[in-house]
Amino acid sequence: MTKLRTDGIITQDPQVISKTCELFYKHLYKSNLSTEAMEIFFNSLSNIKTISDNNKAICDSPITILDIEEAINKMKRNKSPGNDGLTSEFYKLFSKDLSCFLHKVYIESIDNNKLPPSLTQGLITLIPKPQKDILSIENWRPISLLNNDYKIIAMCLAKKLKCALNDIIDETQSGFMTGKHITNNIRLVIDILDYSDLITDNSFILFLDFYKAFDSIEHEFMFRALDIFGFGNIFKESIQTLYADANSSIKLPFGTTKRFDINRGIWQGCPLSAFLFLLPMQLLSIHFKNSSVVGLSIAGRVLSITQLADDTTLF
Repeated sequence: MTKLRTDGIITQDPQVISKTCELFYKHLYKSNLSTEAMEIFFNSLSNIKTISDNNKAICDSPITILDIEEAINKMKRNKSPGNDGLTSEFYKLFSKDLSCFLHKVYIESIDNNKLPPSLTQGLITLIPKPQKDILSIENWRPISLLNNDYKIIAMCLAKKLKCALNDIIDETQSGFMTGKHITNNIRLVIDILDYSDLITDNSFILFLDFYKAFDSIEHEFMFRALDIFGFGNIFKESIQTLYADANSSIKLPFGTTKRFDINRGIWQGCPLSAFLFLLPMQLLSIHFKNSSVVGLSIAGRVLSITQLADDTTLF
């Protein structure tokens, strides 16, 4: 990013660009949660599936040294490191020694609900969205470079969460779910259009795409979702620990911005984020199905919603 439109004026001034980026993302990651609205939403929900007792026990079980070794082994090589500069290759080379040390750090952090400061620091790099006006800051995607010691604990928790998703995420969601693909959603829409002659009532297909979907997830809403889906306190507090005191700065061609707090949003670049994102999306699906919207009835089957992560289609 070497130039940017700010207040209608195109600038190449590094200080102006840096300040504009800092203020934009500082505002984006500032919580805007209405507790009253959240309570009304959750009280309106019904027919919510919860995770099995077995998966609850798995999620609540302590992270082990073996979990850490497996996470390090699965880390991809030749990836940009986080703020501390320690690469995945470093962790792989010293895996045996580091796993024991990291295990002590993670257990103590979860017990005290607080990570070491270096684990809470992200470094955002901005990637231009294809075929968009890159003079607008909104058309850059924030990817967080996270320290690998953070990514390892996130991978350990992601493995636990992934085991429980099939208990609570229904067939309408295709994103990040094993065995599902974007073609499921595309094929469904095509089939509905092909069989439109069988639909007797006036109807429509509405495609939704959420503004800054990952970046606008409220942390308290996400933690409440863990409760309502039946996750135990230990797992929920582990997730809360990862987001406590989170902060970031933005990497630009001429330096980095000042650090700012991350009070909402889930880091794009975190191994855990995709799975956590499915929880509020599933609640949206439940809310819509509980509403007065009837949906489309074709050959005895009622269709009302389909999702690919945040890309939501309503019928």
